[in-house]
Amino acid sequence: MEADEHLLTASELAAMLRRSRDWVYRRARAGEIPGAVRFDDGWRFRQTSIAAWLRSREQPSPTHPSGLAQSPPEGSVAPQKAKRDVKITVKPRTQGVGGLEANLFWTGADGRRHRVRRASPYQSVAETQRWAHELLRELSDAELPGEPEASTPTTIHDQPTTTNTSKDDDANLTFGEFVPRFLAYCKSPAASRRGANSAGELTHKQCIIDQHLLRFFGKLELKKIGAKEVDAYVCKKASERSKRTGKPLSNSTIANHLGLLRRMLKVAHRWELIDRIPEIQLPRKRTIEEYLTRKETHALIEAAEPLFRDLILVAVRTGLRLGELRELRVGDLNLERARLRVSRQRTQADEVTLPKGGKARTVQLPPDAVAVLQKRVAGLERDELVFCKPPGYRAPHRHEPPARGGEFWSPKDVFNAVQRAGEVAGIERNVGVHMLRHTFATQAVAAGVPLSVVSRQLGHADIQTTMRYAHHAPELTPGIFDRLAEGGLA
Repeated sequence: MEADEHLLTASELAAMLRRSRDWVYRRARAGEIPGAVRFDDGWRFRQTSIAAWLRSREQPSPTHPSGLAQSPPEGSVAPQKAKRDVKITVKPRTQGVGGLEANLFWTGADGRRHRVRRASPYQSVAETQRWAHELLRELSDAELPGEPEASTPTTIHDQPTTTNTSKDDDANLTFGEFVPRFLAYCKSPAASRRGANSAGELTHKQCIIDQHLLRFFGKLELKKIGAKEVDAYVCKKASERSKRTGKPLSNSTIANHLGLLRRMLKVAHRWELIDRIPEIQLPRKRTIEEYLTRKETHALIEAAEPLFRDLILVAVRTGLRLGELRELRVGDLNLERARLRVSRQRTQADEVTLPKGGKARTVQLPPDAVAVLQKRVAGLERDELVFCKPPGYRAPHRHEPPARGGEFWSPKDVFNAVQRAGEVAGIERNVGVHMLRHTFATQAVAAGVPLSVVSRQLGHADIQTTMRYAHHAPELTPGIFDRLAEGGLA
């Protein structure tokens, strides 16, 4: 980026386009405004890129997440309130059988408020939201025909003579300018072999980028990010402390940051935005096993508060994820056969989606988990939550009205309960909810359960993920291969 190039603020761009600042923020985060750069104090927009973008609006071009051919923004730029006063909500269907529905709200040109509710053809919340945005665009366009085009502002100077300046802009593309393009790519079906990233994956990437990578690499040009800069980032992060725990950032956390950075640079290299991918050496992760012994597991369950004891026991006996436990309902249980069906999960944003990996699975229950669940679900309806807040419950860490009963637990409720149980049980390590899942896998493999069975129980998409527990498998029985010797087979 040239040092003397003028950058527009979000307020200036909003006034220029006759839009709200919220509209500008949403489009910038979605990667739909070229020349957008995110700094610590907010968004900035390259004036020359905005000028070219506005002139090219009348010349449709194919959308590509790399930004080599930017498409015009959704709809026309106009002063009406109808295109910015919109809202989309996605929730489980209130009518019909299963699935999701989208509720669309917008204000028409006449000032009237409109609402449309449609059943979604998708099972994923992220896909439903993308589908709902397209549907809202069609409905609002039909509601507002003949919307006037906004003229190109006359306040922009030094406009290029050609309409396609993306290649010139990409020559000095900064990391901050590349971020919206990368996130837009992550939302596309080409993001991975499984398709677009889930809402949770996108949130995780956005969090790492905003809180860590962008603050260090934001103003640096992509082509100038090399091994020296990456090592400097590692040194800086090694001296920082977590805002949540107050402890130094672990090697695993820093390795996660670098893994995302390497992924971003690989995409930039494939789009020919950089000539090479720098060597990124990941810090060595800790070798301490994050699981509980059988003695520690028993002590943790005994030390747990009565409200959470059953949840902790089921978690450590089944390996369910926290989101799957929070959304587990009575109808998912088949206690006569000691089975439960995992077909949904509740995300941290309190959205109900398919389990991680997009596939439902059947989980086996040991006898002690069956006994606990039989007592817990007695007298409950099929659609009621297995683990939920009792009437009058107040979270000690939040100021909120007493629970009416039947509401789902928040992730922080469960996390704090597990942590308190670990402290009471005298476990010196920091016990987290996900450690219960590692504990189940480790103890199952150590008990001789085949890795393929453990993999299905955990819902791993690739058995290589389960292989991390392989070294816990018991020693082979002496003589187990004797039958392979000559004459040993009939």
